[in-house]
Amino acid sequence: MTHPVALSGTILIEDDTATVAATTAFDRALFQIGDGQDAVAQEVRVRVDLVATRTN
Repeated sequence: MTHPVALSGTILIEDDTATVAATTAFDRALFQIGDGQDAVAQEVRVRVDLVATRTN
């Protein structure tokens, strides 16, 4: 099963390095995560931190 998820964040490119910081939140029921589990919040928050370096 797939559902689109939008990320909100920033991309910073300096020389050969790109840095991405982004967040999103979604209802876990959309992906059937933890069905019937009340110990987990209904809203799942995801944080992405990525650093990529260009190599020649």
